[in-house]
Amino acid sequence: MDRPRLFALAVVLSLGQLAFADGKDVEKLAAACDGGDANACSNLGVLYFEGKVVRADPAAAAKLYERACEKGVLAACSNLSAFVNTGQGGLTADEQRALQLATRACDGGYPGGCYNLGFIRSEGSKAVRDEVKGAKAYERGCASGSASSCRNLGLAYMVGRGVAVDEKRGASLYQRACDAKDAPGCSNLGYAYEHAQGLSKNITKAAQLYERGCTGGDAMGCSNLGRCYLEGLGVPVDEKKGLSLLRDACARGRPTACRSVEAYTAP
Repeated sequence: MDRPRLFALAVVLSLGQLAFADGKDVEKLAAACDGGDANACSNLGVLYFEGKVVRADPAAAAKLYERACEKGVLAACSNLSAFVNTGQGGLTADEQRALQLATRACDGGYPGGCYNLGFIRSEGSKAVRDEVKGAKAYERGCASGSASSCRNLGLAYMVGRGVAVDEKRGASLYQRACDAKDAPGCSNLGYAYEHAQGLSKNITKAAQLYERGCTGGDAMGCSNLGRCYLEGLGVPVDEKKGLSLLRDACARGRPTACRSVEAYTAP
């Protein structure tokens, strides 16, 4: 079975989910950036990072985040922390600088910055790791509306990372994340229902939540939903659908799903 895990640092749009129909919209955003609109620079950086409406260019994204962060766009500082932490976009990997950038964004009231700060503190090297501070950063992010922070804080309570183990608290945080349409949060909540972690065991509810997670794009949800269909857990047995879901999760980097496909298709 696929277990809940922490996700990588987040890169997000600074003004919410913007829609770009074609290159002309991107040109307008670039013009606004050149005209001094720092938020436009930040969002243009995300477009270069995602590579959906313009060709992916991490180096261009990094420069745009730098420009926007210098002008006080906290989302850009948060995004830059993700780049600096791993050395993306031609930047030198520097955990300490990443920590400073995420702290600036979080202290300034940007929830995504608290998420990145929590991740750096929880998953970083010995020089920056402090799981107690990581949990506190997730708590701040969650309280400010970051669903991903709620989800990772929930996992912290499930396994006792920086906080005392409290499965009921963990499950309630997964629920909060799922209610905010965080797909991995729904998958994690499904896992909690399946394994009675802070909740009464409910396989049918677990399968429904795995489906919500999978539909929202979470590979773990697809992996566990595939297993449910293969084994008839909360849903009717459907080998074809189960294997299809597992193959999809495998293609998206879930090794547990890959092993399950091999096991179910072995002669």
